[in-house]
Amino acid sequence: MIASLRQLPEKLLAKSRHGGRELSLEQHLRDTEITASRIFRLDGRWGHNWCRFFKLNDTKDQERFLLNLRIAALFHDIGKANEDFYRAVTEKSFVTQTLRHEHLSALILCLPVVRQWLVENSFLDVDVITAAVLSHHLKAAEGGEENKAKGWKWCHPRGNNISVTLHLQHPEIVSILDRIAQIASLNNRPQLNFQIWTPSETWVQTAWQNGSNAARNFGRQIRRSKERLALLLAVKAGVIVADAVASGLFREDHKLEEWIDDIVHSRAISNEEVANAILNPRSRQLEKPDKPF
Repeated sequence: MIASLRQLPEKLLAKSRHGGRELSLEQHLRDTEITASRIFRLDGRWGHNWCRFFKLNDTKDQERFLLNLRIAALFHDIGKANEDFYRAVTEKSFVTQTLRHEHLSALILCLPVVRQWLVENSFLDVDVITAAVLSHHLKAAEGGEENKAKGWKWCHPRGNNISVTLHLQHPEIVSILDRIAQIASLNNRPQLNFQIWTPSETWVQTAWQNGSNAARNFGRQIRRSKERLALLLAVKAGVIVADAVASGLFREDHKLEEWIDDIVHSRAISNEEVANAILNPRSRQLEKPDKPF
Protein backbone atom coordinates (compact mmCIF):
# COMPACT_ATOMS: atom_id res chain seq x y z
CA MET A 1 0.00 0.00 0.00
CA ILE A 2 2.73 2.51 0.92
CA ALA A 3 4.66 1.72 -2.26
CA SER A 4 1.57 2.23 -4.43
CA LEU A 5 0.76 5.57 -2.77
CA ARG A 6 4.25 6.83 -3.53
CA GLN A 7 3.66 6.18 -7.23
CA LEU A 8 0.51 8.30 -7.37
CA PRO A 9 0.73 11.70 -9.09
CA GLU A 10 1.00 14.59 -6.68
CA LYS A 11 -2.12 16.11 -8.23
CA LEU A 12 -4.82 14.54 -10.36
CA LEU A 13 -5.91 16.75 -13.26
CA ALA A 14 -9.42 17.17 -14.63
CA LYS A 15 -8.37 19.00 -17.81
CA SER A 16 -5.28 19.80 -19.81
CA ARG A 17 -3.44 22.86 -18.54
CA HIS A 18 -4.95 26.02 -20.02
CA GLY A 19 -3.30 29.43 -20.16
CA GLY A 20 -0.75 28.41 -17.55
CA ARG A 21 -3.53 27.33 -15.19
CA GLU A 22 -4.39 23.81 -14.10
CA LEU A 23 -7.52 22.30 -12.62
CA SER A 24 -7.28 19.42 -10.20
CA LEU A 25 -9.80 16.61 -10.42
CA GLU A 26 -10.96 17.26 -6.87
CA GLN A 27 -11.55 20.93 -7.60
CA HIS A 28 -13.52 20.20 -10.77
CA LEU A 29 -15.77 17.71 -8.99
CA ARG A 30 -16.38 20.17 -6.18
CA ASP A 31 -16.94 22.99 -8.68
CA THR A 32 -19.51 20.89 -10.54
CA GLU A 33 -21.36 20.13 -7.31
CA ILE A 34 -21.31 23.79 -6.27
CA THR A 35 -22.50 24.79 -9.74
CA ALA A 36 -25.38 22.32 -9.54
CA SER A 37 -26.35 23.59 -6.09
CA ARG A 38 -26.28 27.26 -7.11
CA ILE A 39 -27.92 26.99 -10.53
CA PHE A 40 -30.73 24.69 -9.42
CA ARG A 41 -31.28 25.98 -5.90
CA LEU A 42 -34.90 25.34 -5.07
CA ASP A 43 -35.68 28.92 -4.06
CA GLY A 44 -34.42 30.27 -7.39
CA ARG A 45 -36.11 30.76 -10.76
CA TRP A 46 -34.01 28.11 -12.54
CA GLY A 47 -34.55 25.48 -9.89
CA HIS A 48 -38.27 26.22 -9.69
CA ASN A 49 -38.81 26.13 -13.46
CA TRP A 50 -36.54 23.07 -13.91
CA CYS A 51 -38.62 21.09 -11.44
CA ARG A 52 -41.85 22.38 -12.98
CA PHE A 53 -40.69 21.33 -16.47
CA PHE A 54 -39.83 17.81 -15.31
CA LYS A 55 -43.04 17.63 -13.24
CA LEU A 56 -41.25 17.37 -9.90
CA ASN A 57 -43.96 19.30 -8.10
CA ASP A 58 -43.82 17.83 -4.61
CA THR A 59 -41.37 19.43 -2.17
CA LYS A 60 -39.82 16.06 -1.33
CA ASP A 61 -39.40 15.26 -5.02
CA GLN A 62 -37.60 18.57 -5.55
CA GLU A 63 -35.31 17.99 -2.58
CA ARG A 64 -34.59 14.46 -3.82
CA PHE A 65 -33.71 15.87 -7.25
CA LEU A 66 -31.21 18.35 -5.90
CA LEU A 67 -29.54 15.84 -3.58
CA ASN A 68 -29.17 13.21 -6.31
CA LEU A 69 -27.87 15.85 -8.71
CA ARG A 70 -25.18 16.97 -6.26
CA ILE A 71 -24.04 13.39 -5.61
CA ALA A 72 -23.97 12.63 -9.35
CA ALA A 73 -21.92 15.79 -9.90
CA LEU A 74 -19.32 14.63 -7.38
CA PHE A 75 -19.14 11.17 -8.97
CA HIS A 76 -19.34 12.14 -12.64
CA ASP A 77 -15.59 12.36 -13.40
CA ILE A 78 -14.18 10.20 -10.61
CA GLY A 79 -13.09 7.73 -13.30
CA LYS A 80 -10.50 10.26 -14.50
CA ALA A 81 -8.34 9.00 -11.64
CA ASN A 82 -6.38 6.67 -13.88
CA GLU A 83 -2.98 6.62 -15.57
CA ASP A 84 -4.28 6.86 -19.14
CA PHE A 85 -6.25 10.01 -18.46
CA TYR A 86 -3.37 11.60 -16.55
CA ARG A 87 -1.07 10.98 -19.51
CA ALA A 88 -3.70 12.30 -21.93
CA VAL A 89 -3.86 15.69 -20.19
CA THR A 90 -0.14 16.04 -19.47
CA GLU A 91 1.62 14.69 -22.57
CA LYS A 92 1.86 16.58 -25.86
CA SER A 93 1.31 13.51 -28.04
CA PHE A 94 -2.12 11.89 -28.38
CA VAL A 95 -2.87 9.14 -25.87
CA THR A 96 -5.49 6.49 -26.62
CA GLN A 97 -7.32 5.90 -23.37
CA THR A 98 -8.21 2.31 -22.63
CA LEU A 99 -11.60 3.25 -21.16
CA ARG A 100 -13.77 6.33 -21.35
CA HIS A 101 -13.58 8.01 -17.96
CA GLU A 102 -17.36 8.14 -17.43
CA HIS A 103 -17.56 4.39 -18.10
CA LEU A 104 -15.12 3.84 -15.26
CA SER A 105 -17.01 6.30 -13.02
CA ALA A 106 -20.22 4.32 -13.55
CA LEU A 107 -18.41 1.02 -12.96
CA ILE A 108 -17.28 2.27 -9.55
CA LEU A 109 -20.89 3.18 -8.76
CA CYS A 110 -21.86 -0.43 -9.56
CA LEU A 111 -19.56 -1.90 -6.94
CA PRO A 112 -21.71 -3.60 -4.27
CA VAL A 113 -19.81 -1.82 -1.49
CA VAL A 114 -20.51 1.58 -3.07
CA ARG A 115 -24.17 0.86 -3.78
CA GLN A 116 -24.69 -0.43 -0.24
CA TRP A 117 -23.05 2.72 1.10
CA LEU A 118 -25.28 5.05 -0.91
CA VAL A 119 -28.57 3.31 -0.17
CA GLU A 120 -28.10 4.13 3.51
CA ASN A 121 -29.82 7.39 2.52
CA SER A 122 -33.32 6.56 1.25
CA PHE A 123 -33.41 9.84 -0.72
CA LEU A 124 -30.58 8.61 -2.97
CA ASP A 125 -31.54 6.70 -6.13
CA VAL A 126 -28.34 4.86 -7.06
CA ASP A 127 -29.66 3.83 -10.47
CA VAL A 128 -30.52 7.44 -11.35
CA ILE A 129 -27.09 8.64 -10.21
CA THR A 130 -25.31 5.90 -12.14
CA ALA A 131 -27.27 6.55 -15.34
CA ALA A 132 -26.58 10.29 -15.13
CA VAL A 133 -22.87 9.72 -14.58
CA LEU A 134 -22.54 7.16 -17.39
CA SER A 135 -24.38 9.26 -19.97
CA HIS A 136 -23.16 12.79 -19.28
CA HIS A 137 -21.10 12.80 -22.50
CA LEU A 138 -23.80 10.91 -24.42
CA LYS A 139 -21.24 8.24 -25.31
CA ALA A 140 -22.41 5.03 -23.68
CA ALA A 141 -24.18 2.05 -25.19
CA GLU A 142 -25.14 -1.45 -24.14
CA GLY A 143 -23.67 -2.79 -27.38
CA GLY A 144 -20.87 -1.43 -29.54
CA GLU A 145 -21.61 -2.95 -32.93
CA GLU A 146 -23.68 -0.10 -34.38
CA ASN A 147 -21.85 2.79 -36.03
CA LYS A 148 -23.27 5.35 -33.61
CA ALA A 149 -22.07 3.30 -30.64
CA LYS A 150 -18.70 2.19 -31.99
CA GLY A 151 -16.16 2.44 -29.20
CA TRP A 152 -18.84 3.42 -26.69
CA LYS A 153 -19.82 -0.01 -25.38
CA TRP A 154 -19.84 0.28 -21.63
CA CYS A 155 -16.45 -0.72 -20.15
CA HIS A 156 -15.29 -2.13 -23.46
CA PRO A 157 -11.56 -1.33 -23.93
CA ARG A 158 -10.45 0.70 -26.93
CA GLY A 159 -7.15 0.38 -28.78
CA ASN A 160 -4.69 -2.40 -28.07
CA ASN A 161 -4.55 -2.09 -24.28
CA ILE A 162 -6.73 -4.21 -22.03
CA SER A 163 -5.64 -2.80 -18.69
CA VAL A 164 -5.23 0.58 -17.03
CA THR A 165 -3.67 1.62 -13.72
CA LEU A 166 -6.09 3.34 -11.34
CA HIS A 167 -5.49 6.14 -8.85
CA LEU A 168 -8.56 5.58 -6.69
CA GLN A 169 -6.50 5.67 -3.48
CA HIS A 170 -5.39 9.23 -4.19
CA PRO A 171 -6.16 11.75 -1.40
CA GLU A 172 -8.28 13.76 -3.86
CA ILE A 173 -10.62 10.80 -4.37
CA VAL A 174 -10.76 10.15 -0.64
CA SER A 175 -11.68 13.80 -0.13
CA ILE A 176 -14.51 13.58 -2.68
CA LEU A 177 -15.91 10.46 -1.00
CA ASP A 178 -15.82 12.30 2.31
CA ARG A 179 -17.72 15.19 0.71
CA ILE A 180 -20.36 12.77 -0.58
CA ALA A 181 -20.68 11.28 2.90
CA GLN A 182 -21.08 14.76 4.37
CA ILE A 183 -23.80 15.87 1.94
CA ALA A 184 -25.78 12.62 2.11
CA SER A 185 -25.21 11.92 5.84
CA LEU A 186 -23.46 8.61 5.16
CA ASN A 187 -21.06 6.66 7.36
CA ASN A 188 -18.17 4.26 6.76
CA ARG A 189 -16.75 5.55 3.48
CA PRO A 190 -15.90 2.60 1.18
CA GLN A 191 -12.26 1.74 0.57
CA LEU A 192 -11.46 1.71 -3.14
CA ASN A 193 -8.29 -0.35 -2.98
CA PHE A 194 -8.33 -1.47 -6.61
CA GLN A 195 -5.14 -0.56 -8.43
CA ILE A 196 -5.86 -1.86 -11.92
CA TRP A 197 -8.75 -2.27 -14.33
CA THR A 198 -8.72 -5.23 -16.66
CA PRO A 199 -11.68 -7.38 -17.77
CA SER A 200 -10.40 -10.43 -15.88
CA GLU A 201 -10.23 -8.69 -12.47
CA THR A 202 -12.80 -10.13 -10.05
CA TRP A 203 -13.97 -6.71 -8.88
CA VAL A 204 -14.47 -5.60 -12.51
CA GLN A 205 -16.54 -8.66 -13.38
CA THR A 206 -18.63 -8.25 -10.23
CA ALA A 207 -19.30 -4.54 -10.78
CA TRP A 208 -20.01 -4.98 -14.50
CA GLN A 209 -22.46 -7.82 -13.96
CA ASN A 210 -24.08 -5.99 -11.06
CA GLY A 211 -24.44 -2.86 -13.20
CA SER A 212 -25.79 -4.72 -16.23
CA ASN A 213 -28.46 -6.42 -14.11
CA ALA A 214 -29.36 -3.16 -12.38
CA ALA A 215 -29.66 -1.36 -15.73
CA ARG A 216 -32.07 -3.95 -17.12
CA ASN A 217 -34.22 -3.83 -13.98
CA PHE A 218 -34.11 -0.05 -13.94
CA GLY A 219 -35.23 0.11 -17.56
CA ARG A 220 -38.32 -1.94 -16.72
CA GLN A 221 -39.05 0.08 -13.58
CA ILE A 222 -38.98 3.52 -15.20
CA ARG A 223 -41.47 2.36 -17.83
CA ARG A 224 -43.93 1.84 -14.98
CA SER A 225 -42.98 4.86 -12.84
CA LYS A 226 -43.45 8.36 -14.28
CA GLU A 227 -42.09 9.84 -11.05
CA ARG A 228 -38.81 7.93 -11.23
CA LEU A 229 -38.46 8.63 -14.94
CA ALA A 230 -38.93 12.34 -14.25
CA LEU A 231 -36.20 12.24 -11.61
CA LEU A 232 -33.89 10.41 -14.00
CA LEU A 233 -34.34 12.93 -16.81
CA ALA A 234 -33.99 15.93 -14.52
CA VAL A 235 -30.77 14.65 -12.95
CA LYS A 236 -29.23 13.51 -16.25
CA ALA A 237 -29.82 16.88 -17.89
CA GLY A 238 -28.75 18.71 -14.74
CA VAL A 239 -25.37 16.95 -14.64
CA ILE A 240 -24.70 17.96 -18.24
CA VAL A 241 -25.53 21.60 -17.46
CA ALA A 242 -23.48 21.72 -14.26
CA ASP A 243 -20.45 20.04 -15.87
CA ALA A 244 -20.58 22.34 -18.90
CA VAL A 245 -20.81 25.48 -16.78
CA ALA A 246 -18.05 24.44 -14.36
CA SER A 247 -15.76 23.48 -17.25
CA GLY A 248 -16.52 26.61 -19.24
CA LEU A 249 -15.94 28.96 -16.34
CA PHE A 250 -12.51 27.43 -15.75
CA ARG A 251 -11.65 27.70 -19.44
CA GLU A 252 -12.75 31.37 -19.61
CA ASP A 253 -11.25 32.13 -16.18
CA HIS A 254 -14.48 33.44 -14.66
CA LYS A 255 -15.32 33.23 -10.97
CA LEU A 256 -17.93 30.54 -10.55
CA GLU A 257 -20.20 32.05 -7.91
CA GLU A 258 -20.14 35.56 -9.38
CA TRP A 259 -20.94 34.38 -12.93
CA ILE A 260 -23.86 32.22 -11.78
CA ASP A 261 -25.33 35.00 -9.64
CA ASP A 262 -24.92 37.58 -12.41
CA ILE A 263 -26.14 35.45 -15.33
CA VAL A 264 -28.35 32.67 -14.00
CA HIS A 265 -30.05 34.55 -11.20
CA SER A 266 -30.50 37.89 -12.91
CA ARG A 267 -34.08 39.07 -13.33
CA ALA A 268 -36.26 37.28 -15.88
CA ILE A 269 -36.31 38.64 -19.43
CA SER A 270 -39.66 40.26 -20.18
CA ASN A 271 -41.85 39.59 -23.20
CA GLU A 272 -41.24 43.15 -24.38
CA GLU A 273 -37.47 42.69 -24.24
CA VAL A 274 -37.68 39.49 -26.28
CA ALA A 275 -39.81 41.26 -28.87
CA ASN A 276 -37.55 44.32 -29.08
CA ALA A 277 -34.25 42.43 -29.13
CA ILE A 278 -35.15 39.40 -31.26
CA LEU A 279 -38.62 39.15 -32.80
CA ASN A 280 -39.12 42.66 -34.17
CA PRO A 281 -35.63 42.97 -35.75
CA ARG A 282 -36.06 39.57 -37.37
CA SER A 283 -39.49 40.55 -38.63
CA ARG A 284 -38.05 43.64 -40.31
CA GLN A 285 -35.34 41.50 -41.94
CA LEU A 286 -37.99 39.25 -43.50
CA GLU A 287 -40.26 42.04 -44.71
CA LYS A 288 -40.55 42.76 -48.43
CA PRO A 289 -41.31 46.21 -49.86
CA ASP A 290 -44.79 45.22 -50.96
CA LYS A 291 -45.54 42.58 -48.34
CA PRO A 292 -45.16 43.04 -44.56
CA PHE A 293 -43.97 39.99 -42.64
